[in-house]
Amino acid sequence: MGSIRSRQSNPPFRMRVYGLLLFVFLILCAACFPTDLFAAKIVRVGLYENSPKIFTAESGLPAGIFADIIRYIAEKEGWELRFVHGTWSQGLDRLEKGDIDLMPDVAYTESRGKLFSFHSDPALYSWFQVFSRRGSGIRSIPDLDGKRVAVLYRSIQQEIFDRIVRDFGLSVSFVTFSDFESAFQAVASGKADAVLTNRFFGAHHMRAYNLEDTAINFNPTRLFFAAPQNSDPAIPAAIDKHLREMKRNPDSVYFSTLARWTSSPVFMVIPAWLKSTAMLLAFLTLLGGILSFAFKRQADSRAAELTRLFDNAPMGLFFSGRDGTIKRTNAEALRMLGLESADILGEKVEDFIRRSGSKRDEKDAVTKESFSSEFHAEGKRKDGTTVPLACIVFPLTPSGKMLGTYTVFQDISLQAANEKRIGSIIRELNRTVSALKKSWEQTVLVLASLSEVRDPYTSGHQRRVARLAAAIACEMGMERRKARQVELAAMIHDIGKIEIPSEILSKPGKLSDIEYRLIQTHPAAGHRILQTIEVPWALAEIIHQHHERMDGSGYPRGLSGSDILMEARIIAVADTVEAMSSHRPYRAGKGIEAALGEVASQRGKGFAPDVADACLRLFREKEFRFDEEPGRIG
Repeated sequence: MGSIRSRQSNPPFRMRVYGLLLFVFLILCAACFPTDLFAAKIVRVGLYENSPKIFTAESGLPAGIFADIIRYIAEKEGWELRFVHGTWSQGLDRLEKGDIDLMPDVAYTESRGKLFSFHSDPALYSWFQVFSRRGSGIRSIPDLDGKRVAVLYRSIQQEIFDRIVRDFGLSVSFVTFSDFESAFQAVASGKADAVLTNRFFGAHHMRAYNLEDTAINFNPTRLFFAAPQNSDPAIPAAIDKHLREMKRNPDSVYFSTLARWTSSPVFMVIPAWLKSTAMLLAFLTLLGGILSFAFKRQADSRAAELTRLFDNAPMGLFFSGRDGTIKRTNAEALRMLGLESADILGEKVEDFIRRSGSKRDEKDAVTKESFSSEFHAEGKRKDGTTVPLACIVFPLTPSGKMLGTYTVFQDISLQAANEKRIGSIIRELNRTVSALKKSWEQTVLVLASLSEVRDPYTSGHQRRVARLAAAIACEMGMERRKARQVELAAMIHDIGKIEIPSEILSKPGKLSDIEYRLIQTHPAAGHRILQTIEVPWALAEIIHQHHERMDGSGYPRGLSGSDILMEARIIAVADTVEAMSSHRPYRAGKGIEAALGEVASQRGKGFAPDVADACLRLFREKEFRFDEEPGRIG
């Protein structure tokens, strides 16, 4: 011990250590980041779970359509993005208070226009859709009478749909949830009869919860990045500028991210949007009939509206009568097949659209379907060539009587060509990710070694915490990749101590109040250092939270409960056990039993119950020991 202290009091040695730290840190920054990063404008962005529009990926990083768009804009504008996770409702509250600068995926309403600032050009268009359990029989708005409908708390969907059901004179009970996943689970488990959501989330998740989309679609909606009222106008102006530029370029990030998060595999699954559109058309037709009956004065305008919708739809449409002959078509169908109206009206649908692989004499004419069906087909052009199509046949059966059939179809030839190119890109990306993973891990290990140079009394502390944290993660059933992330984060959880004077770190006596408060700054310091290092999981935030406690008694931000990341909860327990059981300059080690007693007493208070239980099992049932040869999660 004497030799260590003498070296620390030697100014030349201290200067050499400081110089080494500074040199390595500057090298890392220079190699990975532009020189103007530290002068970047910080933009705080709300993050909530609404995939595929905005959500937290398995890596812990924000993902989805809105995340990709704002990252691109931030890169062009030189912004530094800081995502703030919470529920939808929490995000709106933070936006109103000015605690965040942007909230993605906000539909404009008159009331929200008084609370928030919106840019001009919509980032996305969507509509609302109702999903129900398979076989529920819910197909139209009247079917919801007396039913329980799950909705997102404070969502525009609930507000608008409430008006619609009241106009129909229906009795519908709304069950509110803080996120869409909970709402979908409620329907799957029978706690609600249907769920109201946006079409992106519904199409993305309905199969996972064994739900199906209904014909209840309504209210096309413009979606924006909302900003606080009276906030910096330069931010919405920049968003508008880049959105317009991206929308003018078919090869831009805007269109690539839409394809990434909304496309379905070619020749495997019919695109969800196509099915939704078919159902929307059928619903609008039925709704037109209902409205014509209920509101006689509006019958003509409704008919004109439906005609306009049919004629201008962006996909091919046939309407055939009960005899299977085409009664009406639209401009896109004629363009796709290179036909004129005279070529097609009065002819059979199967003369122009044939299921892939079927023979002419097989009785599979699409107009003979008695229920909606999805299939791939070949469209026959006037010049004799064919085009691959994704098709949906949707019968029109109001009152149970077959009146005719909608055939909705879309050219998918470009998708087939793109699939091969995308596969090649994915393989190359996988190779790149593998190389980056090695680089990230090496960086973490270097930083771990450097931080322990500053605090020799805790030499090995981070490695021991990492080993225990990884073991806890595995004991809890966490997949190996996530457990490895926990291990790497634990390896540098005290990196922020680089900013703490060494005389405080190695002080043999009790710390003063000022010194203790200074020690408590190391999680925030670690966060500042690590947020400049781009890794595919929430490394900086984990470090920021590793001294937070479930009951809100921790530091530096007093977070509690679900606001604390699972990785941080695990490291908190591992850090406590190792610190209490080992020696420190200011006290002797209390031993492993005292440490485990602390974990048991704080179970459900400071520590998450599942994490505490896993830790106790490791030591008391599986004989985990710190003095064993260190391992590594692969």
